[in-house]
Amino acid sequence: MQDAGVLRAADGDVRIREVRSSDLDLYLALRGDAGTMRDLGGPQPADRIAGSHAREVAEVAAGRAWIVVAEVRTEDRWQPAGNVSLVRHTAPEGTTSELGWMVLPAHRGRGVAGTAVRLLLVLPGATATWGAVEAFPSTTNVASNRLCAGLGFVDLGQVEREFAGRRFTCTRWRLEPPYRRAAGSVRA
Repeated sequence: MQDAGVLRAADGDVRIREVRSSDLDLYLALRGDAGTMRDLGGPQPADRIAGSHAREVAEVAAGRAWIVVAEVRTEDRWQPAGNVSLVRHTAPEGTTSELGWMVLPAHRGRGVAGTAVRLLLVLPGATATWGAVEAFPSTTNVASNRLCAGLGFVDLGQVEREFAGRRFTCTRWRLEPPYRRAAGSVRA
């Protein structure tokens, strides 16, 4: 697993860094926003968001997950714009390395998610640590499904998945290593 503190990379006006306990406000803004959570069952209550955030920080600290905050450059500082997670899930069909992302409404449509995902996938050790990566955006999430296609993921069809206690019809996307197409022009 990645050592604490080295989940960092930048490309132009987007950079990633590992999630911290101080990122709770970002999580509240993402998971509490009706638009962001539209395809994931709607906004979550603050206590649930806080619990998820604390678990994710602990998972990163323990080296079991790569979860990063995507930041964008503004005139005077770097501002949190979203997050990307790479975690393992065990299912009846086996263990899956699952990639997911969320971006605040003010930063959508600017390539933040795509750049942040690329940056995460080109970190040293990504291929060896995670192997084939899968993403499961809701079939109604057009932007995320386009992102998967643009990064070179292969569409494996529709599946039912659960998120936050709710079931969804998702498109199952898979990216086999090496992640050449996803890496694009990103510099880690």
